Formats: sequence, C-alpha cells, structure tokens
Amino acid sequence: DAAHQARQCPVREVEVVGLADYHGPPQPNLELSRERAEAVASALQKAGLPAPRFEVTAEGGAGAIASPGVAEPMHRKAEVVIRFQR
Repeated sequence: DAAHQARQCPVREVEVVGLADYHGPPQPNLELSRERAEAVASALQKAGLPAPRFEVTAEGGAGAIASPGVAEPMHRKAEVVIRFQR
C-alpha cells in the first residue's frame, strides 16, 4: 500500500531495517532479519515505489523497541522509512 501511495511523490530514499526474535543465537537472528529486510525492500520495488536508493540493514534481535523509550523487544518485523524530497 505504501508503494502505491508514494508512486506520485518525489521519493529520495527508502530505508528498510529488519528485526528478528531476540530468543536464540544472535547470528542466525541477524541473518533472518537481513532476509526479512531484503524481502520487504524487494516487494516495495516490485510494487513500483519510485526510490532511487534503498538502504537495507539488519539488527537481529537488538535495537527493537515497542514505543519511544521503552526497551521492550518487538519480534519478526521490518521497519520502513520513506524519505521524500522537499
């Protein structure tokens, strides 16, 4: 839906950060979060999001928070930030 809505907007960059479950070994969680972020970025590109640059990163189970300032892990998601040109 985000890709569809942003088609007519001047998108500068899309940042996709993959996160994973915090249980288990860190390395497999990091790899899983990277795969999750890449899958989301690919889906946005295939849906026609007009971004000249996609930044894809992974954090595994580290760094996820439930709400601002609350260090409560969120599981199995990718966060997407779309930066528009001014």
